[in-house]
Amino acid sequence: MRDRIAATLGGTPGATVVRPASLKTRRTVDARRGWRPAGSVLLGLLLLPTAGGCTLLRMPASARGWWMDIDTAEHAAAKRGAPMLVYYHQPRPGERDPLELLLKDRNLRRKFKEYVRCRLYHAYEPDRRYAAQFGVQFAPSWIVVHPDGTYHALTRTASADELKGFLERAVPPGQPPRLNPHIPRKARYAWHKDLGAAQAAAQRSGRPLLIVYHRALTRDWRKLTDLLERHEVYSRVADMVHCRVTALNPWARAYISGYGVLQLPALVVVRPDGGYRALEQPTSLEVMARFVDETGKAPAEAQALFAPAAPTGGAAASSGGSH
Repeated sequence: MRDRIAATLGGTPGATVVRPASLKTRRTVDARRGWRPAGSVLLGLLLLPTAGGCTLLRMPASARGWWMDIDTAEHAAAKRGAPMLVYYHQPRPGERDPLELLLKDRNLRRKFKEYVRCRLYHAYEPDRRYAAQFGVQFAPSWIVVHPDGTYHALTRTASADELKGFLERAVPPGQPPRLNPHIPRKARYAWHKDLGAAQAAAQRSGRPLLIVYHRALTRDWRKLTDLLERHEVYSRVADMVHCRVTALNPWARAYISGYGVLQLPALVVVRPDGGYRALEQPTSLEVMARFVDETGKAPAEAQALFAPAAPTGGAAASSGGSH
């Protein structure tokens, strides 16, 4: 976190933060007075004295509406089903943010609203690894990540007119990225609880569908939940459409039985070409990682055509929250 803050401010990641010697004494005094240091600092930042009294601190226009970490941005894009726009840049101390000049263009601001927007920094090493998946090595650059996982990239400084032209041309499908499963990512599943809605979302976005079939509140389910939260698993399934259903749902039982699933818990991955693979009672990280990797390479002889149609009623609402 300290490195990200340093990158945001144009400083050197890894630099030591020097704190005043009186900070400990000040915290003690604040505690005796009943003040919380964080609350007093926040209040001091929000209320700035001016000639007319106090006014709220205004964030720069270039910072409003832009996520600062890729995990949150990807989760928001998955929930909206919208493309993601990544502004990859390197701020320099004393220089004005180029994005502020671009935001003066009204048409460009209107175009930006079509995307989930995120800012990444060249000075921050995890951001560099993320951008490298899309062939981006230098800043400033712009990356459009479509809901189907493909992308378009503009790897140079662009004026407002040039950026508008790039966004107009950046329509799916684009180029497939070279995904790096070793990039640290927080587990942020956007669970669907309705199989029909999840299948429709996968068809619209052209992404694989991950179905987790389980019995709630059992030891096996708790173990599977822990495995799904692990980086080794989530990094492989993050770009899929996620659906989680329980054995108590009769429509789910009929649907899942078409994939040959007999034992719970189970994972089913349905590829965009209709092929699928099922894994019953996953027991380890290695087994789950190998299962997902082999599913992406497997032939499509097992078609979802032999599975029953998705249920049309009786299931729970589809807008499942993040796990």
